This record gives sequence, structure tokens and C-alpha cells, in this order.
Amino acid sequence: MTDPLSALVDAALADEHDLDDALDQLDAAVLARPLDPSLRRLRLRLNDAAGYRAAQVEDYRALCGIDPTDRDAALTLCRMEYRWAWLLAAPENDHDSDHDHDSEEVDDEAAARAVQAVEDAAGQRLLALTQEHLADADWMANLLCAWPELPLAANIVARLRLTLQARASQPQHPGLRHAEALAWLDFARSEPTIESTPDQPPMGMTIGPHGELTDALAAERALAAMDAAPPSATLAEMRAELEQSLCRFATAAAAWDAAAALWRDASNAATDESDAAPDRAAEAERRASLCRAGRAALVASSVDELDDLMSALEVPATGVDLPEGAQALLTQLQSQRRERMAGLRSEIESLRPALTATAAEPDGAELEAKALAIAAQILGAVPTQRMEWVPHDGTALDPRLLAAQARWRALGLLFLGWTEVPLYSMLLGAPTVGGLWTTADHGTVLLHIATLHLETVDLETELDDGRQFLTSLGRGQNFMSSGPRVDTLHLDLDADMAEVLALHSARVALAGGGVAMRPVRSIPDLEAMLERQRLAKLAWRRETGLSEFEALGVPVEPSEQFAPRLTSAVRKLLKTTRI
Repeated sequence: MTDPLSALVDAALADEHDLDDALDQLDAAVLARPLDPSLRRLRLRLNDAAGYRAAQVEDYRALCGIDPTDRDAALTLCRMEYRWAWLLAAPENDHDSDHDHDSEEVDDEAAARAVQAVEDAAGQRLLALTQEHLADADWMANLLCAWPELPLAANIVARLRLTLQARASQPQHPGLRHAEALAWLDFARSEPTIESTPDQPPMGMTIGPHGELTDALAAERALAAMDAAPPSATLAEMRAELEQSLCRFATAAAAWDAAAALWRDASNAATDESDAAPDRAAEAERRASLCRAGRAALVASSVDELDDLMSALEVPATGVDLPEGAQALLTQLQSQRRERMAGLRSEIESLRPALTATAAEPDGAELEAKALAIAAQILGAVPTQRMEWVPHDGTALDPRLLAAQARWRALGLLFLGWTEVPLYSMLLGAPTVGGLWTTADHGTVLLHIATLHLETVDLETELDDGRQFLTSLGRGQNFMSSGPRVDTLHLDLDADMAEVLALHSARVALAGGGVAMRPVRSIPDLEAMLERQRLAKLAWRRETGLSEFEALGVPVEPSEQFAPRLTSAVRKLLKTTRI
């Protein structure tokens, strides 16, 4: 039945048959046999060529209904619903072939809500699809590595959570190892959502040689994940880029050298990347040379690239004789292009002073003084005494604590009580009260504290072997780690709490290795757990001082000079300060 139609589709796509007539015939065939997936797929090919996106979505929805197990069709549907959400919210535009855009500006508020609804539905469909197939490591690895193309591309917490959940079933799967490296890299490159200014960047972020911000502690996780992933030229390039953005220029140079070697090997292999491999190898060698020369060379190279870009924006003369009317139109178009290019050149030129300034040699004495001051603050904040957590009667609570109760209950958490920290209350001059919530198994507790300008939300889990896992919603306000016994992850305060809780559980499940959790059923249980945590942190701080990545997370330029001064200052103070 489909062979003549298949030939018809091939002919239409080869411009040997009228496309509209072929579509009419396919429409009639689908109408007669709506449950035939082969007819739907033939029509998909024609609608793709015609640019009829809503019609394609309709057929993908039908395919998913015909065969609910067709996950590839379901995944394509997610992608299309998200990419063409503006069109699906106004499908009357579908057969306008001049309207084939990736996005459409929506002015009407109701239309914008309709678009958002389609995008949200595509995201929820994707989440349901991934949860259904978490155990299929190969399929999940391919999906997670293509995450930037999917509806939830901006949801980094969901990407991390799904990656760790998938790895729990096959921890050593090479594709999932690679996916985890990409997920942590994505997180490291993202900026905190907390408000900040160029003069006051978020804490925990390294300011790179070109002004880019990198989450230093997330970068440490990304580098560890890259070590565990199968080697590849592309991943080696990503590692080198990350090292460079952390201002670890010597390490970055070595990473670029490794990437160049892998690209040279790839040039001799019969792969899709072999043609581009020689150029990629040469570029990696050039970047390695720049990193060996340091910040000034990197900045100078960027300025040169700006000059090249400026030259490329020049409008050439045509030198062609044209009819009078055509010449006038061309002259007008060239004038408009010159105006636009002039504006673009002005914007590009404005970048030059900022780039050049980052290459200036800093005042060493000023860096030393700043390092000593921050080192004193770090050691002054180390909790050297046991903190008491006492029950609170729940009166006169901060409105944020009351407003959050519905959120915590919606997550299925159980309320254990209100608790106050007398030490914090004394230091802040106001009652410091928090709500204590726990999961149904009492293995994970949520501690929400709010008073004055302070608000913290922490998830805490302790295993029977003494290891603890802490997920803190304080990203951008903290650059401190806690050592190997207290695995600490900082997330944004506005992160989706259902995803945060799921990510925390995934971290515990993957790293815990089946070790049982110590239950927290009361405020005394919480106090005992946090005391063990304090002692573990204190021991690590005494032993380590300040780790390299913690120091890189203090946003003071140039990081490659300030971070070593800061770690050295902390070590010096530890010799004379009792903690």
C-alpha cells in the first residue's frame, strides 16, 4: 500500500512531482488509515520539506498514540513542541512558508501565556519520558549528552539529577560518565541567580581572563568527572577551556596540548570529525602557547580577534555596473548596512578597554593585604564551639518561615518542629529560628532558617559510616567547601525544590554505596548530627587550610595571583590562630 506513496514522496522531494499534490494524496491515505504509522512517517517527510511544523507535531502525537513505546518519536515530539511553541499556540500560521522561524516575538500577554503552556507541557513530557527509561543507560546517555537541544536545556538541576539517577543503575557506564562530566561543566559555566554587579561578583565564582565567571567548586566536580570519563578530543578541549577560565594557565596549557594530540590522532581515523581534526589540533596548539605565556598573551589575542572582527565588518564597494534603479536601491541598502555595522563596531570597541585592563600587572602589596584580611574572616567564621539547638514555641515567626510551610508539605516532608540557635540569636541581635522537616524515612532533613537579612535552606543526610551530604541553597553567597566527610553542594535559592530534593537523594544514592542513613526524628537528633558535621569540617579546615578551588572562588582579580596568596595567608594564620 505504501510503496507507490513512498515513490511519490521521493519524487516530490526530488522536485519531480508537485509537493502539494503529494501532500493531498498522503492526507487522503492517512484519513483512510489513521493508525498506519508508515503513512504518518511518509507525511512527516513532506511536511518537513514544506515547513509545516504544526502538521508534523500532529503526526508525531499520533505516532505516540499508536505506539506508546516509541520513545524516539516521543523525544522528537518534545523537541518540536518546545522549538515551535509559538507556532503551536497559533497554528493558523503553520502553512505560511515565509514564517519558518525558530522563534516569534509575542507581544500579547495571553499569547505569551499560551506559548509558555506549550513549552511547559513539552518539558513535563520530557521528564516523564526520562523517568520511564532511566534504566536504559545507552539511551539516557545519548539524551543527556544532547541536553542543550531539549526543552529543559536551562534546567541544570534537572540535568544533574537525571544524570546521577541514571548512573545509579550502571555507575561505570562510559556514556553516562561522559554525560556527568558535561552536566557538571554546564553547571560550572552557569552564573548564580542571586543579584550581583560587576563591582561585586557572586561569591564562589572565578573571574576568568576575559571576564567570564566560573563556579570554582562546580568546576572541581567537573574536572573529577572528566577524569573518570572516556578520553576524547572534544572533552579534552572542554577541559582546557575550563582550566583556562579558572586561570590555571599552566594546567590549561597541558590540557590544550593533550587536546591537540587527540585531534591529531583523530585526523588519522575514519570518523565524522577527521576532516576538521587538523584545524582543531592547530587551534589547540595555538591556545596552549597562549596559556603558557599567561594572561597578557590571552588578552592580547582577544584584542587582535576584535581587530579582525572590526575589519570583517567593513562594507566593500561593489564595482559592478547596475541599472539606475538597482544602483539606487543598492546604495540605500549599503548605507543602512554601514549604519548597523558602525553601531556594532562601537559595541565591539567598547569591549577593548575592559579586556586590556585585565592584563595590567596588579599591585602585589594590595593583593597581599586583601588576602590577609579575607583569611582572617575565613578563620573567624570557623565554628569552634558546639551550637545548641533548642525547641521554639513557634510564635512571632519570620513570615518567610510561615509562607514556606505549604511548599515543604507539598514535597511530602514531615514537620518535626521549630528550633532556635541561641548563639546566632545573640550574634544577630534577633531570634534565629528555623523549621525542621524530614522525609518520610527520616533519612534527610530540611532546615529552613529566616531572620533579618538571613535566609538559608539546607538539606542534610548522614550515613552510618559518618559521611554526610549537604545541599545548601546559598550559591553566590558562599565559596566554602566542607571536606571529603561532608559533601557540600551549593545551589541557587530560587531552584525548584522538588528537583533539589531529588538531586540530593540522587547524590546520596550514588555515592552512598548502599550504606544506611542515620534517621533524624527530633531536634536532639539534628543537634547531634550537626555537631558531628562541625567536628568533621573543623578537622578538615585545620588540616587543609583553604583548598585551591575554594580560593579560586573568591572573585578577586587576577585569580592566578590572588588565589595562591589567599591559601598561603590562611596557612600562615593557622599557625598562630587557635581553632
